[in-house]
Amino acid sequence: MSWFKNYSNMIWLIGGIVAGSVVGVLLGKDAAVLKPIGDIFLNLLFVAVIPVVFFSISSAIANLQGGTQVSRILITMTAVFLLMVVMAALITMAAFWLFPVHEQMSFTAGTFKQDAGGKLTGDQVTQMFTTGEFYQLLSRKNMLAMIIFSILIGFGTLRSGDKGVAFREFLNAGAEVFKNVFIIIMKLGPIGLGAYFAYQVAVFGPSLFGTYAHVMGLGYGVSIFYFVVFYSIYAFIAGGIGGIKRYWQNNIIPSATAVGTSSSIATIPANLEAAKKMGISDTIAGIVIPLGAPYIKMAQAFHQF
Repeated sequence: MSWFKNYSNMIWLIGGIVAGSVVGVLLGKDAAVLKPIGDIFLNLLFVAVIPVVFFSISSAIANLQGGTQVSRILITMTAVFLLMVVMAALITMAAFWLFPVHEQMSFTAGTFKQDAGGKLTGDQVTQMFTTGEFYQLLSRKNMLAMIIFSILIGFGTLRSGDKGVAFREFLNAGAEVFKNVFIIIMKLGPIGLGAYFAYQVAVFGPSLFGTYAHVMGLGYGVSIFYFVVFYSIYAFIAGGIGGIKRYWQNNIIPSATAVGTSSSIATIPANLEAAKKMGISDTIAGIVIPLGAPYIKMAQAFHQF
């Protein structure tokens, strides 16, 4: 019973996803009736992400003792992220070189070529980092701008010293409150993600197993291989054998959330909670995790130049 208690959230979440997938196969397009349930859950999750990111980053920086620690964290974070991106790219390239299934889809080359011609303009870069109005920061479409603003608030609180103590306590309280808001929302996870998967499997399942089966199979195969093997290596480097065990004990819920929402931003609250259970300090988790998803998106955007 103690084992079930420790892993009950993970078991219920995976069970909901599996059950939803089965329902999608059995009901077919009739499973569309379950779509509103999944959308309600995802909307709650996306709305909660904004305050979670703001309070997590701001409170983490506001509680630092100096700027040296922040610089060290950011430099290390950037180096690790770049290494992971390069390794993932190399493995993907090697996989498609060994299994050139993409050649079977030459009929889409013109579309890919047309899409690849996009260029970032100066206005797009400006909109990526800032917004013209404060209320626009509350949209997850402007997550990078929100993160930059949260960092500024954190440093502003830090520089205020004793006069900023009350505001620092407000940030700490906000981080705790919205962490628990996320926990409450995730109680609906088995039902919400189950309904979402039922709809996705029913509507998009046939196309995935038809025209794009070979490419999708290779893509998912490489992703799963990288996820299981290389993330275990990263966990071993960080904490040895114990690090691997802690990682996989606490990574299932963030991973299931990522698969269900198809959004790295939506996984931020789940990753913050998992990081705490792994023994990662609130300061490091509060800075690195919210910066992770927008960092990858920003790198992809600049790759279009």
